[in-house]
Amino acid sequence: MTVDDNVVVDLPNTQDNPFDNPHYLLLNIAMGGNLGGDVPPDFTFDTFEIDYVRIYQYYF
Repeated sequence: MTVDDNVVVDLPNTQDNPFDNPHYLLLNIAMGGNLGGDVPPDFTFDTFEIDYVRIYQYYF
């Protein structure tokens, strides 16, 4: 998987990672928690805009 042309995840197609099964992609805007820190108390809403998602398929 790449983000802004940088490889983020690269997993081989093995028995432990069977990428020949149907999958889905979930995009969310998780806020707060250990990685994002606290959400300011005056925060009410924002937008999460995705320009495009590109899916590649490779056949062996």
